[in-house]
Amino acid sequence: RRFVIKPIDGSCGVNVFLVNCRDEYDHAIKSAGPNAMIQRYIASSSGRDLRVWTVGEHTVGCVMRHSSSSFRSNYAQGGSASVCALSDDAARMAVSAARCLGLEFAGVDLLFTPEGGFTVCEVNGNAGFRTLSAVDRHSPILRRLFEYITDRYVQ
Repeated sequence: RRFVIKPIDGSCGVNVFLVNCRDEYDHAIKSAGPNAMIQRYIASSSGRDLRVWTVGEHTVGCVMRHSSSSFRSNYAQGGSASVCALSDDAARMAVSAARCLGLEFAGVDLLFTPEGGFTVCEVNGNAGFRTLSAVDRHSPILRRLFEYITDRYVQ
């Protein structure tokens, strides 16, 4: 069986490995470091995912990331991105995942399941939005984030 190994504190798809055999496993564990985690590989989402940004109880941006050369779709790893519409189910899942972790701002990566739905790949509490800024210059993400902070914390 194939699976993914990555560091629990990683970012940008660095040291994320698709493991097919024992030699790849040994290399991946050594490279990912002592705090590695193993994830199920979802072939139906290979090379594509959704990055959804959440602020409070709302989604504020979404891009589809894709790569034709890697199972990883990260923009930082050479993947491409395009703005995409977000289904209600995907939006609820992203907000719920961020809420479960107590995050007021997050980047939630959703993978495509074989059944046509989504599953959470990871939740980033320190999510950048370079990808969204690159493909949508009119994104409201900064305005929505500052409005949230002002409404919630500034008296």
